[in-house]
Amino acid sequence: MPHPLNDVVVVLPGIMGSALHDRDGHEVWGTSMGTLVKGVLTRGKAAKRLQLPAGIGDAAAPDGVVATSLLSDIHVIPGIWSVSIGYERLLAWFRETFEVVEAGAGGDPSRAPNLVAFPYDWRLSNRTSALALQHTVEPILERFRAQPGKADAKLVFVAHSMGGLVARYYVDVLGGHDVTRKVITLGTPHRGALNALVSLVNGISKGFGPLKIDLTDLARSMPALFQLLPEYACIESPTGLRKTTELSVPELATADLADAMRFHEELRTGATAHGSAYDAHPILARTQPTDTTARIVAGEVQALRTIEGRDEAGDGTVPRLSAAPYGVAQSSPTLRYVMDKHGGLPANEPVLIELEGVLTAREVIARAAEYEVGVSCDDIVLAGTPLDVAIGVESDLVVDVLVRDQSGAVVSRSIAVDRGDDTYRSRIEDLAPGRYALSVGVRGATETVTTPVVVITPEDG
Repeated sequence: MPHPLNDVVVVLPGIMGSALHDRDGHEVWGTSMGTLVKGVLTRGKAAKRLQLPAGIGDAAAPDGVVATSLLSDIHVIPGIWSVSIGYERLLAWFRETFEVVEAGAGGDPSRAPNLVAFPYDWRLSNRTSALALQHTVEPILERFRAQPGKADAKLVFVAHSMGGLVARYYVDVLGGHDVTRKVITLGTPHRGALNALVSLVNGISKGFGPLKIDLTDLARSMPALFQLLPEYACIESPTGLRKTTELSVPELATADLADAMRFHEELRTGATAHGSAYDAHPILARTQPTDTTARIVAGEVQALRTIEGRDEAGDGTVPRLSAAPYGVAQSSPTLRYVMDKHGGLPANEPVLIELEGVLTAREVIARAAEYEVGVSCDDIVLAGTPLDVAIGVESDLVVDVLVRDQSGAVVSRSIAVDRGDDTYRSRIEDLAPGRYALSVGVRGATETVTTPVVVITPEDG
């Protein structure tokens, strides 16, 4: 029987997780293969249309583009961020688990909503998106509170990846702490992620067989991507690790770097002042190979998976040290760990178990992983090219590798080969063009690691 939901829950996606439409209502970013392949991978023409003017700062989009919905399926712009599995499973779980009234076109207009899916223009400054969040959710909460017995209702945010920064800016900086009960983040880069530094400095020029895409100018036009830069000291120097504002970073303007670090300082200051007003529930992964620091060589960033000689891993995109909000120590029992990759967290079953416990105020703790499994593979491959998978887990185990298509049907099933030194290998051949979910797990264990994979062909363009 579904649980009652006595607060207003707001779900925020990560970067690239919202569909974007132009002023004429045409989709310019979505999850259809037409958008994904023709618009992005065949020279990136559609994606380049999303480029913002220089110096936009915290202004609204000048091109008439608006965010319309959360993306339900696999989505990616190669090189800017990691592939995400989408938000259909998360929203469906809310509908199955709680008594919800959804905001928007799909909801009952005669009833006050208590579930809000908040899309936002992920190109823009997170300050801008947080202000839009405020203007959206506060009237909804006011209407919900007007119902009998709901006067004490508050907001609960469930935010994936960069969506957590948007939520925290509203709560900690724009005054949302007064009306917020909980902020639940899934793999949010609270202190930034090295991926953003690599993308912005090295540029984004990807090749997939005969396909070529260069989205460097798009990436460098996005204030939000700058706000994903590591706030922590992450660049090797002769005197130790330094912050991006403490040395010269190739290709990046000093003013842009300074503004991005001011954004993080606003979050830090706000959390110090208001963090006790609500409950923070960070959910993160820690078993995947993850770039954490870097060195600059010949004008380019070389990513490293260690920090001061330690490999602390993460979720494959967000390093472990960054996934806890300001004010929450790495050793805090507040942190909840699962075993998956960044893009798979919104559909991760232990995450959903943890969410149910948090939202129903019951002590339901996700079962700990029996084995820690780390998975590395390409998330975009050309048809006819094998998908090579490297798996880190202790030896002498049976490691299953499954590939499911969009319908959930298993199209490939194999056992990874133990190469020794806690490394397994698997090669998957002959995947047809489309979107897949690669799942890796130890035989008999309860948890798996899921990696979204897209297979494309030159003919798709």
